[in-house]
Amino acid sequence: MLCVRDVMTAWPVAVGPDRSVAEARHMAETWGVHHLMVTLDDLLIGVICQCDLSDASERELVEQHMQSPFVFVSPDASVEVAAATMVAQGVGCLPVLDEGGRLAGLVTRRDLRHAGALPGTMGFDACAACGETHALVWPARGGAVVFCAACIDRAQPPGDFTVTTLGGSD
Repeated sequence: MLCVRDVMTAWPVAVGPDRSVAEARHMAETWGVHHLMVTLDDLLIGVICQCDLSDASERELVEQHMQSPFVFVSPDASVEVAAATMVAQGVGCLPVLDEGGRLAGLVTRRDLRHAGALPGTMGFDACAACGETHALVWPARGGAVVFCAACIDRAQPPGDFTVTTLGGSD
């Protein structure tokens, strides 16, 4: 059985909650990562990704946009359990915490696709419209199709609108 520890990133990039959005963006770009672990005194307190930072003002703080509480997985969990957790919770990464609750690593959708635990199928773990794998929005209550935030935004009519039904019904 392939475990999370076999596919995870052992040294994820961490940022403090009091850092600016600009600093977090710079760190993510410098290290070439999409997800940052938010730590305070070596304790994981949240997760933030470039999608969370994209609409934020550069002067705002990381703590204003981080995801907390967060879903996590054990290093000994199977990659299938991690994939199922990710899909069920609608997240793109899972911090990996050891038995003492300390950050041991990070596993992403990409890691799980490479391990064969996620199919890389449009509409399941990639946007059904464009194939994007970031900023995915899972439908409430386990809906069947996944879209990215950009495609959802493009599908919304601009401004206020009224829907009028022409004709009647039986």
